[in-house]
Amino acid sequence: MLHEETPAIENGHGLSRSLRLPAMLWISIAIEIAMPTEQLLVRLPDDLLRRFKRTVPARSRSAFVRALLEKALPLKVDDNDPLYLAALAAEQDTRLSGEMAEWEDATIGDGLNDLPPFQAPG
Repeated sequence: MLHEETPAIENGHGLSRSLRLPAMLWISIAIEIAMPTEQLLVRLPDDLLRRFKRTVPARSRSAFVRALLEKALPLKVDDNDPLYLAALAAEQDTRLSGEMAEWEDATIGDGLNDLPPFQAPG
């Protein structure tokens, strides 16, 4: 784990010790120049955080994360999207959920996972 050493802390008995704290990454993301920004605390696995810090310069990290989010997320979230509304209705349909659970129970033990993987002739 990545840790940062903190200054020695006096414990009141004349003894001091250093604490090792887990590393955290604070990112301030601006969608547009005119929009206010907020900080976001992101917890990442140590190896990913290490790669991120080694690859992306410190003053470019917010822009890097912002570009990834803008690319990955839809431009506009529409709560009236027909596909979203259909998925939401399906999730809330208790009769359909019960039927799907029955099919899941019936197919989990069908033995298909126990078969050897298909190998093409040749």
